[in-house]
Amino acid sequence: MTTSQLEALLIDQALGELPEEIDALLTAFLEVSPARHDEVRAMRESLQLTGEVVAKCPELFSSTAPAPPAAGWRPFLARPWLKIAAVFLALALATGAGYRAGRDEAGQRSDVIVKEAEAATSSDSPWARYVVAADGRLAVIPAVKPGS
Repeated sequence: MTTSQLEALLIDQALGELPEEIDALLTAFLEVSPARHDEVRAMRESLQLTGEVVAKCPELFSSTAPAPPAAGWRPFLARPWLKIAAVFLALALATGAGYRAGRDEAGQRSDVIVKEAEAATSSDSPWARYVVAADGRLAVIPAVKPGS
């Protein structure tokens, strides 16, 4: 028998809701299992204390009893202005990280394009001013070289 089953049977026995046959079986089970006597004694004491509290303060257990007062604080996520501030903070961090990553990449990319453009051969066709890099990017070759 599991502890929860034993607990349910002891509660029903304390409230007088067990049929006679099951009550007799429970009593016989408890007699042959001395290892559970401490557990049963603790459960019966808690049931007795619960019964005393209900008898002394029945208004606490009525369906019309007022709800206990709140603890005086709301959880962090229950405050709507904190949610909005957290969203704006996340957006600001993502924007800053994206700007910094894009700025670093743009400097590297323009150097690669200029180097690839300088390495390209020139010809007289109008299409010779453009070079397609290996990764598919398009580079513009100036018609006049700087400093010439």
